[in-house]
Amino acid sequence: MVQGNRILWPAAFMALCALAGGCSSNQRLPDGKMVVIENLPDIPPDASPVFAWTTRKIVPHTYWRAQEISVQVRAHLPQDYKEVKDGFWEAKAHNAEGKVIPFIGVMRKRQTESGRDVYEVPKLEMQRMTDGLYVAIDPNVTLADGKVASILPVAVLLEIRKHMLQPFRYRLPLIPQQDSPLTPRPVLPVEPEGTVVPF
Repeated sequence: MVQGNRILWPAAFMALCALAGGCSSNQRLPDGKMVVIENLPDIPPDASPVFAWTTRKIVPHTYWRAQEISVQVRAHLPQDYKEVKDGFWEAKAHNAEGKVIPFIGVMRKRQTESGRDVYEVPKLEMQRMTDGLYVAIDPNVTLADGKVASILPVAVLLEIRKHMLQPFRYRLPLIPQQDSPLTPRPVLPVEPEGTVVPF
């Protein structure tokens, strides 16, 4: 937009953002501590072994601007584990301000009738879900000879706005608190040392 000899980029940009509805909000991240997700089983108090992972990472492009996210995860997979529903998972997440990011469950992959892979979390009552960030766990469990061979979980950051899951997805590799053959350390992407030049 031009006024005289001046280009009014900020005004034009904000107008386009408002029309597209795709730009970051100036609002602060809502606190999700009041959101309660039902039907998430706790790890039994006498369960053994219980594995634990953690991560802390800056997520640059959420709807509520960049957020530093910390996640702590615990899991128990019984000896007869065969699929996602057999495991017990707990996750606690928050941002740098200490605002809670609710855990909405463990993701499972299934195929549609057309053969396309889709990921699901436990059923959510979307009309009760408030705007904010949420975390799910992709368990990434490998089986061999009918037994658990490795567990390489990933925390997946999701956005809910206007009672709908948004296209935003951000995967956060989880670091085991104790390396073991069952819980190896993930191969992390190399952080750039300089400014990345897009091509």
